[in-house]
Amino acid sequence: MKRLWSGGLLAALTGVLLALPHPASACSCVALEPADYLRQADAVFSGTVRQVNVVQLGGALVGRVYYATTNVNRVYKGNVGHTVVVETGESGGLCGFPFAVGTTYLIYAKGSGDIFSTNLCAGTLALAEATGRIASLGAGTPVQPPVVPPTPRPRHNPTVTLALGLKAAGVFGALAVLVHLLTIEHAKRKTP
Repeated sequence: MKRLWSGGLLAALTGVLLALPHPASACSCVALEPADYLRQADAVFSGTVRQVNVVQLGGALVGRVYYATTNVNRVYKGNVGHTVVVETGESGGLCGFPFAVGTTYLIYAKGSGDIFSTNLCAGTLALAEATGRIASLGAGTPVQPPVVPPTPRPRHNPTVTLALGLKAAGVFGALAVLVHLLTIEHAKRKTP
């Protein structure tokens, strides 16, 4: 009887532990041909990750979302701005892509404009590993950084310059008169 009771308790505890929510820990992707990755993506571009921000979603059991701010270098497909944010989940069960600041990637993404999302199964990979894929994509379109107008130089105002020159001449003239008067006064005191 005791053995039956302890076996039942073990089964009940196992059932409770299996019923508790827990984060998935593995990502499984089907490898596709480069043309399939291209067809499934809204946008394909290369870019260098400038910053990665992390947002925790609903506690440790839900996971994190990563936002990689990326400077786009070349566009192969889609409507892509110069600087975009690429959202990805946490690596593991959410199949998030592990972006690293300063690394350039070939990114296959969903979205448009300046907000995109990707994951490990979308075909995204470091540009250094993407030589074959880039060859199949063609030349793409280079993305130029936005033109920032130069800061205007202060304009020369002749009236202000003349006024400042006259003030300076007046100050120096007054100093010259003062020095001259002091010299005369000093000379009078020395004369018996």
